[in-house]
Amino acid sequence: DHTDLQSLHSRNIPNDIIKILISRYGSNSKKIIELIEEKPSDISFLSTEVNYTIAEIKYFIEFENAKTAEDVLKRRTTISYQVKDTQLISREIENIIKGMQ
Repeated sequence: DHTDLQSLHSRNIPNDIIKILISRYGSNSKKIIELIEEKPSDISFLSTEVNYTIAEIKYFIEFENAKTAEDVLKRRTTISYQVKDTQLISREIENIIKGMQ
């Protein structure tokens, strides 16, 4: 499986993003990379304050059954510890959730 993860570096995704995804999700990072390949704009970060991509949020919703922004902020990510006021990011996550329904 390690060799398979190395093959992810040859994709059209910056190596720094690949490294972050692999360090956070291991072999599950392949699913997030596939989401980015399906919709390249999902490589964008939620905000300048956090380094979580839209694709990661979609991964939590689709593959980890996250149902609310609070679930994503407090249980799936470290965003609630990185940002003092999470209202704006919470609204963005809610919009992503609504768009996937």
